[in-house]
Amino acid sequence: FKRFVDNSDIPHSDLEDILLNKTFNRFGNNEVVTVAPVSTASSTLPTQRTSVQIAELWHGPTLAFKDLGMAVLGELLEYLLKRNQTHLTLLVGTSGDTGS
Repeated sequence: FKRFVDNSDIPHSDLEDILLNKTFNRFGNNEVVTVAPVSTASSTLPTQRTSVQIAELWHGPTLAFKDLGMAVLGELLEYLLKRNQTHLTLLVGTSGDTGS
């Protein structure tokens, strides 16, 4: 994130605290996004590894891929609102496709 956020906008030490201590510590996996190899298996062939990998994006608090972005957005908004001593009511909705 340091590439995208200038130190004058959010000090990098604050950014690390937001990401490491406030956002991603609620995820069920220390790696946040696990990249796992895909195996092929059938009743006639032994299990084989392929070069295909899958990103597991369901380790967040609601077990939905949206947690990855929304958790960061929420913590960044909270940080900026506190810094600017302001208040915001944010109403969000979901299409229900993930059940969250």
